[in-house]
Formats: sequence, structure tokens, C-alpha cells
Amino acid sequence: MPGQYPYEKRYKYPHLKPKDIEIWERCLDKKSELYESVDYDVAVWTGYPIPDSTEENFAREFKILSQYKIDVVGYSGDNVEIIEVKPQAGPATIGQVIGYLKLYKAFINPSAKAQAVILTDAIKPDMALLAYEARVKIIIV
Repeated sequence: MPGQYPYEKRYKYPHLKPKDIEIWERCLDKKSELYESVDYDVAVWTGYPIPDSTEENFAREFKILSQYKIDVVGYSGDNVEIIEVKPQAGPATIGQVIGYLKLYKAFINPSAKAQAVILTDAIKPDMALLAYEARVKIIIV
């Protein structure tokens, strides 16, 4: 299942904040062969229940806003990486990316050989041990 975009610099990265973009573009520069293609701002989960009386245009926007969004999904062959781009990554990021991995498998591709990945500029103390124990890959750029 290839991604919608080639793994290269773009003029815009949906959902990524300015600091996230700096980290992502450093990754693109330093690890140019990491992925074949990517998707950005991948919605998972159904979102919060919408009251029946909600107008259709508001209901659609509410659903979009209440869904969880994966920063980047990277594809290389049969491998899929669920990527959370986070400056100064801490322990909470591990739980976040594991949750996204589980939701990706539940809502998008149950049979994916998927890996949870944290892409960051720095990690907080003990993150390497915690990520190792949780089987989360950390990439520091």
C-alpha cells in the first residue's frame, strides 16, 4: 500500500507545525532512502459522537476535527512506519505513537507489518530504555 506522496521535500506538510517541519526536513536530508512514499495527517478513529440534530456541514467538520491524526505514515516495501514527529520527545510520546499504531491497524490496515516510530531532535532522560521496552523505534535528527 504505497503512500500518496513521494518521500521528498514539499512546499507544505499537512498537520506538521513549524518545529516539526524542521525535524522532518532534516530527516529528509540526512536519511534520503528511509521511505519510498509517505502519507501526512492520516486520520484514525471514528471521532466523537455527533448529535443527530447537527447540520451536515458542521457534522463533517466536527468529525474531521475530533479524529486522531498520525503525523506521517512511511512506506518502504511491505513495511509501514507510524511516525510521530515531536521536538524534545518524552515518555508520553511513546504512548501516543503506540496508540496511533493500534488505531492504524484497527481502522486502516489490520495486516500491516507496522512499526511505531518517534522522529525527534532530542529525547528526554530514560527515553531510549522506555522506547526499547515498548518496541518503539526512535530516530534523532
